[in-house]
Amino acid sequence: MPQRLPTTGQLEQAHFSDGNVWIRIAADPASGRAAGLWLAPHRPGVGLGYGYSGGGPHTLAQLLNALLDDITAPAADHSHPEPPAGLFHLVRTAPKDQPSTYTRAQLLAARGR
Repeated sequence: MPQRLPTTGQLEQAHFSDGNVWIRIAADPASGRAAGLWLAPHRPGVGLGYGYSGGGPHTLAQLLNALLDDITAPAADHSHPEPPAGLFHLVRTAPKDQPSTYTRAQLLAARGR
């Protein structure tokens, strides 16, 4: 499984479903690459999670924060800076028992809180 996303385009949506995190990347007309959906990159031993307060949501918020600025950002680990409080809150309170989709605009708004 690739541990990085394609190097063109930008994060369009994040999908949380059945314990998995998916990243939808917008089409990139300049390169001709179509939009796509990929599993969020993660490092072995550093899981991504949502719907609770802990290390998984913290790491996911770090990753989403980085991907909003740079789709080529590597998978997050515990050495990354603290995620924005609003983005962490969004991830921490995402429902675990039903799929959730967050648009780029929603993620940016949460990051700015």
